[in-house]
Amino acid sequence: MTLNDMLNGVGSLGSLTATLSANASYSVFDCGTVLADSLVLITDNFPASDANNAFARLVNVSSDSTATSITAAVGNNVVGSNIAYGAASGFVQVTPGSYSITAFNVNKPGNVATLTELRS
Repeated sequence: MTLNDMLNGVGSLGSLTATLSANASYSVFDCGTVLADSLVLITDNFPASDANNAFARLVNVSSDSTATSITAAVGNNVVGSNIAYGAASGFVQVTPGSYSITAFNVNKPGNVATLTELRS
């Protein structure tokens, strides 16, 4: 299977050829910058659930970071750290509810991304 990444007014940003397995789940992320991006395919390994929980993970799509510099938290639960560029942490179980999700670069304290009022 080949996936193509397109941006209106720019055209093709990249493509990815991969073999997908039956009964598997995947996520595709566009990583990097508009002028130097790549598509990354990550297998989704969902934990067993009782359907009363939510799950979160960190995917490092920041091409100018190091693995040790990126950390993400849902509320007070760290969901990922030390994740290499183009990779993802495992899913972490969180209690359903409203959260602020924060991702930050420890090497650049001013670089903080926060999503508020995220509902699981």
